[in-house]
Formats: sequence, structure tokens, C-alpha cells
Amino acid sequence: MSVLDREVTARDLDFRSVWQELRRQGWTRKSLSRRSHDDWYFYICPGRSTTGTEGVDFFRGEEVVLRYYAAELRKKAGVPVHTAATPSLEPGDAQLVAAVPVVRKTYAADIEAAEARALTIVAAQKLFMRLTILLLLFMSLPQLKLIQKLKSHMHIKIGERSLQRCKS
Repeated sequence: MSVLDREVTARDLDFRSVWQELRRQGWTRKSLSRRSHDDWYFYICPGRSTTGTEGVDFFRGEEVVLRYYAAELRKKAGVPVHTAATPSLEPGDAQLVAAVPVVRKTYAADIEAAEARALTIVAAQKLFMRLTILLLLFMSLPQLKLIQKLKSHMHIKIGERSLQRCKS
């Protein structure tokens, strides 16, 4: 077991991966009655039933199963576990050890990479907008000067015509 197994918590685990591993070991699940307002399942240890002791023979809800599984990982890593009595997962221990890297989810690196990409994209968009504005201004300067020249030239001619008309 790795050092990380000593520190694993339910938050580090993905329920779908854990449940696949537990099903391979013989775990089953049973939904609560239709009259119940809860959407939980009973997760039942191999060879046990829901008539047994909750927390030993069966567990109610995904979060409780994840806490149990994390406690088992810590126990296998040699960390004392302070939980209710729980059955061992001896059948399939090799599968359990092999599943740990698959099950453990560490999103910090992915989140940081996504944030960096997002910041890069935003910075690139801002730079693109600034360059576009500068380009438009740069392109319009000669046109503005030309328009100003035309206006001033037309004004003189109009003024000359009006003067000529006034004289005649």
C-alpha cells in the first residue's frame, strides 16, 4: 500500500469505481421500499442480509459505503481505524490493491490545468480585442485624414463657387 492509502478518505473515492470493486467481491444492493422518501440503497456485504446489523452486515447510502471502503484501505495500510466493527474484505484483496489507483480521484492537477487554459484563453481574447481595435484605428487614420482633406477642399470650392455666384 502506498503512503496515500494511509490518508485516503471517502472524498478521495469515486463511488462507481468502488461499487464495481465491491460487486466483484460479492456485494449486492437493494432499494428501499417504494413508500420511503429516501433514494438510498442498502449495500449488503457478501453472505449477509438487511436483517443483520447496520454498519456490519449492510450499509445505507453511498457515502457510508465510501467511508467504510476508505477505512478498509487505511486499515490495510496499517493505520488504526476507529469505526464500527466492519467485515474484512479478504476475498479479492489483490483486486482491491489493484483498484486503488483507479478508484482514487485527485482533481487538483486537472483543475489547475483547466484554470491555466481558461486564463490563457481569456488573456488571448483580450489581446485579440485590443489588437483589433488598434488595427481599426490605424486603418481608419488615413481615411480620416483623407476625409478631412476632402471636406476642407470641398468647403473651399463651395466657398469659391458661392463667391463666384455672388459676383456674377
